[in-house]
Amino acid sequence: MDLEGKDLAYWERNQLVCYLSKCNPSWMEYHPEEDIEWDKDWRNIVFIHFPEGLFSWHIPKWEIPYFEHLNFKKGNSWNGETSEEKYNQLRNKM
Repeated sequence: MDLEGKDLAYWERNQLVCYLSKCNPSWMEYHPEEDIEWDKDWRNIVFIHFPEGLFSWHIPKWEIPYFEHLNFKKGNSWNGETSEEKYNQLRNKM
């Protein structure tokens, strides 16, 4: 693997998301097609339900093999939370 910079940082984050998705109720969904501003390579969303609530992360299509243990669901489970809100909520649970 020859990753660097932002790609390496996302890969590292997604390894943790993958692990957490194996330890908690989780699934994948596709980002809504109507949102044409979202990069087509990043339309896969992993949802993880922790005791504190539902959290989600977009993953690139080339990392889907790491998440083959998850089922795809139709729908839109996103709760509207921003990344900043998500990480503040996680941090406050420590």
